[in-house]
Amino acid sequence: MVVRRAHGRLEPLAALYHRAARGEVAALLDAGVRSMHELLSAVEIVEVSEDAVVAACGGAVFRNVNRPDDLERHRADPCGS
Repeated sequence: MVVRRAHGRLEPLAALYHRAARGEVAALLDAGVRSMHELLSAVEIVEVSEDAVVAACGGAVFRNVNRPDDLERHRADPCGS
């Protein structure tokens, strides 16, 4: 699994998960564990820095889009220039 580290913290929602982790996900859920950080502790991960992601993809990759007006701003300027 590939996980971004930003501001000193792992960002489990900004990650790529391999299907090989399904068994661990199922085991944690069956045990009542709902923490994404627990999942990261249970599987092998590769950390990628925020700087590396921005250098490869641009800063807009981390743009927060929660409301319709956020989406409109993103559509008007998708690369965040």
